[in-house]
Amino acid sequence: MNSLFLGAGVAERSGLYGRTNRAKLLDQLKCHGVRSRAELLYAEVDMQEELKKEALARLVAESKKHRACKLMRTAPGIGPVYAARVFGTVGTPHRFRSRGAFWSYCGLAVVHRSSGTTQWGRDGRPFRNNKKVTTLGLNRNNNAALKEVFKSAAVVAISCDPEFKKLYDGYVERGLKESIARVHVARKLATIVLTIWKKGEKYDPTFLKRTTDA
Repeated sequence: MNSLFLGAGVAERSGLYGRTNRAKLLDQLKCHGVRSRAELLYAEVDMQEELKKEALARLVAESKKHRACKLMRTAPGIGPVYAARVFGTVGTPHRFRSRGAFWSYCGLAVVHRSSGTTQWGRDGRPFRNNKKVTTLGLNRNNNAALKEVFKSAAVVAISCDPEFKKLYDGYVERGLKESIARVHVARKLATIVLTIWKKGEKYDPTFLKRTTDA
């Protein structure tokens, strides 16, 4: 879609996929054939949106049949859609023996990365540099869907639950960057979801103290 308008010389393409500026954008397409293709592409976009809504409704309806989803929804930030996505992706919490394994699966585990130790001298010969440069980051071999769920749910929990807001503020006060603090909250939330799922219990605010993110 973007390439079509770009090729037609339309410089201002803000709101390209929305409905607000659609008529204005189409009016800038002077060639009948190009405009016709754009209209068909817009019809395809609209159809995909409708199918997405229908699929989402069916996903939520199916998740309501499972007790695990009802338990997960008691945790702050976990709504019907997030609960359904976790349940549909994980299947059973007993796949994970520890919270660390679950963090890794969700892309929330912290790993050390180091650059290569081989460097090149001025004489063009390689030499080994024993001073490794290491950095911290989240593991890359993960389930992207679950990573998105828990990071997004953490933002919701921080904004709507006083205890999670207090937890987040505590991380920031300790000197953590806001983005890193949100990751800590996401890990805490992932731990809570795994715990209540395994134990078959509803969320209790004491879980914040009973579970650690270390």
